[in-house]
Amino acid sequence: MRSKGFSLTVMAGRQSRPSALQRRGVGGRDCRAAMTERERPRHQILLQPSSYPDMNGGLSRVALLDGKRQPASSTIPERRESCAAGFPAPVPGPSCNPRLRACVRNTLNHRTGFPMLPIVMSLARLIWLFLLVPAIVASPGWAAEPAHVAEPAHLPPDVTSHQTLDLPGRVLHFTATAGSVRLRDGKESPLTDIAFVAYQIEQADAARRPVTFVFNGGPGMASAWLQVGGVGPWRVRLDPRTDGPSASPVPVPNADTWLDFTDLVFIDPPGTGYSPVLTTDSDARRRLWSVGGDIDALALAIRKWLDHSGRIVSPKYILGESYGGFRAPRLARKLQSEDGVGVSGLVLLSPLLDSHDESGFADALGWVDLLPTEVAVARALHGPVSRADLADVEAYAASDYLVDILRSEHDPAAADRLATRVAALTGLDPALVRRMRGRLDPDVFQQTVAPGRVASVYDGTVTRPNPTPRQLSASFPDPVLGGLAAPVTEAMLALYTGPLNWRPDRTYHLSNDAVFEHWDWGHGLSRPESLSALQAARSVDPHLRVMVAHGLFDLRTPYFGSVRLLGMLPHLDGVAPVVLRVYPGGHMFYFGDAARAALHDDARKVFDPSRPLEDTP
Repeated sequence: MRSKGFSLTVMAGRQSRPSALQRRGVGGRDCRAAMTERERPRHQILLQPSSYPDMNGGLSRVALLDGKRQPASSTIPERRESCAAGFPAPVPGPSCNPRLRACVRNTLNHRTGFPMLPIVMSLARLIWLFLLVPAIVASPGWAAEPAHVAEPAHLPPDVTSHQTLDLPGRVLHFTATAGSVRLRDGKESPLTDIAFVAYQIEQADAARRPVTFVFNGGPGMASAWLQVGGVGPWRVRLDPRTDGPSASPVPVPNADTWLDFTDLVFIDPPGTGYSPVLTTDSDARRRLWSVGGDIDALALAIRKWLDHSGRIVSPKYILGESYGGFRAPRLARKLQSEDGVGVSGLVLLSPLLDSHDESGFADALGWVDLLPTEVAVARALHGPVSRADLADVEAYAASDYLVDILRSEHDPAAADRLATRVAALTGLDPALVRRMRGRLDPDVFQQTVAPGRVASVYDGTVTRPNPTPRQLSASFPDPVLGGLAAPVTEAMLALYTGPLNWRPDRTYHLSNDAVFEHWDWGHGLSRPESLSALQAARSVDPHLRVMVAHGLFDLRTPYFGSVRLLGMLPHLDGVAPVVLRVYPGGHMFYFGDAARAALHDDARKVFDPSRPLEDTP
């Protein structure tokens, strides 16, 4: 291409009238001999635009002007006369360059007394470089290409396999797909890859066959607990009361799999399982690990999976445990209102419906919710317990217990009533209960309910020897979470490398403490809750079917909290009721054979629109 150049004119002194050289037309003589001191023109070097494609060593651009400025332009006829011919016009032609150089050099040397031309020309070249090079670089044709930033590598391509499962009384033929969904921000930059495992019955009618999206909690937990513990086609045999990290992790066919009545898609949120956080933007990362950003990302992942898998017309359900139970109503509402996806039902296991329950000692209702579970644990040490056996405790917790908690700090009689009644219900040392003012903190209860042992917050009936018995208050590995995390992780990895045949070059994280530690629970006075989203979703869709299930011995999310909260929901005419079920066991009650089988049968009713649901408190 042709670039815009510059012409150079030498200036020495002030401008004057036309020289005698021009007037007399003298030619063929030495320029110094032809000029007197008085007649010598004040020659100029001017930096002017030129359209010539090259510089010819810088001298083809020199326009030696005589007394006045003249444009150095390619439109001026080329003059090839001798440089001593009087310079009536610019002389751009290359044939004159040597003599022009000599003429200019001699003139400048005579005026200054020392060689000036090399200095002037060097200066001119510097000026030319300073002005011309940036202009060339800035021009569109010369603009540098932006540096290419390599996009983060994807997880391995999706892998689909055909599986057969022999179960009592039936054989299931299904596909198993392990893969991921990439999410991007508004600038199309990668945010995260959402890993999933999908199980779909073969040759089923997609318009009638339900599909359920499954989440565990934390926040910061992968979905393996439900996949290999409760509802997937394979499970790991574990008994929380007797098994620990060295238990066999070999997956076996699950006779209680929900594939009997729904396809299953297990989803690992960003930072869990094999799902990497790809963005390097700190704000985007914080958004992914927040209450609202988590819902946005998972709703988008669900929508993308439905579109890609051709299941947009299928009945859609959400199964969530713990914080996953907190997610489910919000996801349903988000999908309904913003993503154009209807949800037919929700199953919430051990859900955290309202985070106000995490407020601590100042929240009297937290103690109300906890007391029936603590009594259930204490009684279970001496024999079987069901929820029906706790009717007296539930009645007391929601009445006199609450009233005396509110009075006890300044009413000795109320404090005495609390200590006496709670000690009698739990069988704990009356002196300890009195010192605790009838408020049995879970940490204290875990270390005192079984002398010499510590109980799990996820199932108070599961105990282990106290590793630090001489310390009044100490941290200790949880018997359930610490005991089962290793075999659950190993069982999940066995599925990935076995029937799923999907092998990312990453470390699998069953849980990620960093997610929980950096979780943004929101700002302002109110703490997040999901009851409002649940009511809104039920109101806009009267056919939405909901079941809430708890373990009787769960000290982490006590069942009575959901009993109390669901009992406070306003009645909605013509809307399907919320079903509540309480099973023996803890937070992950489905590890018990009887509870897992009962959950399977109760959930099946939720997936059958022809069967009416029972309204339970």
